[in-house]
Amino acid sequence: TTRPVTLLLAAVACLLLIACANVVNLLLARSVSRRTQTTLRIALGASRRDIIRVFVMESLALSVAGGLLGAVLMVWAGDLATGLIPATFREGNALRPDMTVFAVLVGLMFLVGVACGFAPARAASGLDLKTAIAAGSQAVASEPRAMRVMVALEVAVGVVLLVGAGLLVASLVRLETVDPGFRHEGVSVASFTLGSAPGSPYTQPQGRARFYDQLLERTAAIPGVAAAGVTSSFPFGFSPNADLEEEGVPLPPAAKDIETHYRVIGGRYFDALGIPLRAGRSFAEADRAGTPHVAIVNEETARLLWNGASPIGRRVRIPSVDRVQEFATIVGVVGNVRHRALTAPPVSEIYFPYQQRPFRTFTMTLVAHSESERASLGGMLREVVKSIDPAVPVQPTPLAARLDTQLGGARFRTRLFAGFAFTALILAAFGIFGVVSYTVAARTREMGIRLALGARAKQVRRLVLKRAMAPVLVGLVVGITVAAFASRLLADMLFGVQRSDPFAYGGAALLLLAVAAAAAWWPAHRATRVDPLSTLRAQ
Repeated sequence: TTRPVTLLLAAVACLLLIACANVVNLLLARSVSRRTQTTLRIALGASRRDIIRVFVMESLALSVAGGLLGAVLMVWAGDLATGLIPATFREGNALRPDMTVFAVLVGLMFLVGVACGFAPARAASGLDLKTAIAAGSQAVASEPRAMRVMVALEVAVGVVLLVGAGLLVASLVRLETVDPGFRHEGVSVASFTLGSAPGSPYTQPQGRARFYDQLLERTAAIPGVAAAGVTSSFPFGFSPNADLEEEGVPLPPAAKDIETHYRVIGGRYFDALGIPLRAGRSFAEADRAGTPHVAIVNEETARLLWNGASPIGRRVRIPSVDRVQEFATIVGVVGNVRHRALTAPPVSEIYFPYQQRPFRTFTMTLVAHSESERASLGGMLREVVKSIDPAVPVQPTPLAARLDTQLGGARFRTRLFAGFAFTALILAAFGIFGVVSYTVAARTREMGIRLALGARAKQVRRLVLKRAMAPVLVGLVVGITVAAFASRLLADMLFGVQRSDPFAYGGAALLLLAVAAAAAWWPAHRATRVDPLSTLRAQ
């Protein structure tokens, strides 16, 4: 789908923005430290265009070097990434860059190079010659305003990624604890498609019924198998649905918009999946072709169609499915199962014995539960099928693997966003550390004078931290505001958590605030260790 790809591109863009902000701060600091050199160039007649060209070329050199390194890593890590990304995202294709990817990379290299070099180039080219000569080689007393803006930008983007990661983590935790309504540990499944070509023994209903009868009997005889059953529509697969009719009784008006999902089953299907029987009985051996039709509904059907009253004994049918007009007597009620998806609530469902609904038996799925969780159960199932008909292909898989496929997309998005958020946090910490370190170095003389005049180390440290945390707080406010709007991209991917969840926003803000304070503390502490006498002598 396009939504996960959009999410991926947005996260990559956020990381690129933070990296660019760090590079801009680095180049700004370098431009200030080279003020004497720039002044000399201007004094010798260098034009504004010449000064801008120097800084932009340096930025382009950094961008090209980083792009080439990224291209090497991209090619090297392509196969590794293919194994980590779920098949639903890569559609079975290996992630190998083509000419389009390299063309985008080249374009980004030049775009980022020029963009990152613009701010320091503009600051250097706009230098007033008279003011610069008067300042001499002295560093300015504070960092350029653009550096503080870049810190605020890093923090804001970091908050957006952290909020997104927090929402996805909370959603995944809730999704992992969802009860699907059936067991998956120790359960193996295998799907069958019986041929309908002329001459096939399975063109007639009796042939298909004979195959499944033998399959269930021999599977149940496998040592360790507690229960076995078959179904026409396995959980997380397609199932037909239509309106349910009750014999002689019109359903309430609200039921006209309710479509009941239709399944045919056989054997001990409910026991194999651990689906509880709430009322009545399960299907018996006597419920076969030629006998009165019977059905079992789930609790959701009883709640939606009969307001929770017992449906046992009611006669119903779905005439538009499988062309069966006969009414079936409801003999049991079973628990709800999340058949459509883990994130989808249970829906109205009805079950019929496969012997009485032969049209739906061309494709069926075997379910076998082993209490001993034998690793060889898959191989034994293949042997059973081979003993019945060697021409029928079978590939048993653990049910847990199918459940993991359902969770694969959510897990991938969460890990991806968490990785991006962690990287953003590290980059923001380095950016804040660099800016505060530069500020302390630029204001060494001021710190020495303050200490010489009797200022305490605690006061100097507080002064540095206060100035360092000001753009961080601005970035937090902006980031939380942007995250509130950007979280709409995640709305369809969240389960059991609102996109305005206060814990995600509060946790992201507190985490980034703590990291920013930690990154600024060491430079602030270093400022208190300035020797006033040595500083004044140096000046």
